[in-house]
Amino acid sequence: MREHIKKMKDLIVVGGGASGIAAAIEASHQGISNIAILESQSSLGCKLLTTGAGKCNFTNMVLSSEDYPVAQDSELIKNLTRNLSGQYIVDWFRKIGLNSVVKENNKVYPRPEKARSLLKILEMELRDLNVDVILSAKVTGFIRDTGKKWFSINVLNDSGEEKLYEAKNLLIATGGMTYPSTGSDGNGYSLLTSSGHTLITPVPVMVPFNCKFKGQKILHGQKISANVKLLSKGVVLHSAFGDIMFTRKGVSGLAIFELTAASPPDSYRGLELQISLFHNEFKKVDCQKKLQILAKKYPNRTLDELLTGFFPHKIIKVFVKETDRVISLSTGVDKFNGALENCVDTLSSIVLIIESHGGWAHGQVTSGGISLDDITSGFQSKIIPGLWITGEMLNVHGLCGGYNLHFAWSSGIIAARQVANNLSK
Repeated sequence: MREHIKKMKDLIVVGGGASGIAAAIEASHQGISNIAILESQSSLGCKLLTTGAGKCNFTNMVLSSEDYPVAQDSELIKNLTRNLSGQYIVDWFRKIGLNSVVKENNKVYPRPEKARSLLKILEMELRDLNVDVILSAKVTGFIRDTGKKWFSINVLNDSGEEKLYEAKNLLIATGGMTYPSTGSDGNGYSLLTSSGHTLITPVPVMVPFNCKFKGQKILHGQKISANVKLLSKGVVLHSAFGDIMFTRKGVSGLAIFELTAASPPDSYRGLELQISLFHNEFKKVDCQKKLQILAKKYPNRTLDELLTGFFPHKIIKVFVKETDRVISLSTGVDKFNGALENCVDTLSSIVLIIESHGGWAHGQVTSGGISLDDITSGFQSKIIPGLWITGEMLNVHGLCGGYNLHFAWSSGIIAARQVANNLSK
């Protein structure tokens, strides 16, 4: 038998992640006192704890609509990036007790550099604002009574008990589909498509690439800065610079995530990943000159030995031909220069063929989601009045650097203000 929770809420938020928590807090700041969060997991912010390798890069001090590739031309994104800057989000958190620090590429982190510290601040604010947090509560459906103009929300707890909640406004922020073990299982999409909303097919982005190559096991765990390019039949689709890391299955790292975030193709299978270990701060020609100088000083040292001062030895061993690595200047000037040219050419263009990507379990962010055509600039559904949709639920994803969490906070905050305006009418 379904238990009817008779106390009407002004706002129920479905999803206790970044966007849902920000919406509940901002709604309370705007004077709404009767708020509840329904979270399917046994604790709040499960996915939030994984962001930035646990350090939580929660916004960026420099952002524009171009940092959201798929949605950069939408007025919603243009307005959001104009009106809620990185500094605004930093100040919003500072007011509730979180200090922050700006690091490389204008990325902002909690001063303790712990995602758990940020989450704890949010949980304390929810507690102090008397927001009801109901855990292990999976929403299985909702309807809006057009006569009474309120929502009935069906909830199933982990004991199999059904409950019915009622609210004047409903905000859905259940996230996308990456890291499904944290509760992002696509349930929110089902709730919304069944009520007439359009779903743009979700795909994982910021994912590692799976590719096979000789010496893969040797390189597992090896990290290095590199320029990377994604190519299709010789045509460069996207390029990025940053750290890459070789894994048991292929290649991961921030530069790889940047490639997949830029504009994901339908399939990565068969595309080429080109890796260059040279970049603006370490140019190929400069490296070559330094190696020639060293060779004159140490003519009996092989290229394998000389390169060890420039690159991780495992990378040299896997990608540079042994016939070139064993050459020294004492072998002969022409032979040495030819082998040196081969070595730097190889390290400037390591080409791997992509077989697949890491999938939902290893993706950082979802691309796709509920169409922006279905919501207003205030994140209210155009199909169902009083229904709000925020965060990764929507067909918006940002590049690496704090842009996705920025959108999560900002969309939740904007929607909460609009809920407050509706209630005041």
